Amino acid sequence: MSWMVRGLDVLRVVVVVDALLTWAIPREQFPRSLTSAMFDPVYGPIRSVLQPFTGSVDVSPIIALGVIYVVKRLLQPASTERQG
Repeated sequence: MSWMVRGLDVLRVVVVVDALLTWAIPREQFPRSLTSAMFDPVYGPIRSVLQPFTGSVDVSPIIALGVIYVVKRLLQPASTERQG
């Protein structure tokens, strides 16, 4: 289970990097094109639900980080019980 928690940590960092890249690099340029291809399937459903409420502000990375946090918290008790 600890590899899943580590994977979620990596995913969290990549989400933050992707959010920061949106300010600096156009979507078509590398590495933004790579992160867009990775996360648009994740952000898409979040955007479709939240866009009527948030307008042009994209909060989908924040929601994705929240989901990652919740999943990580659900997995951590299971991984610490087996190790201890």
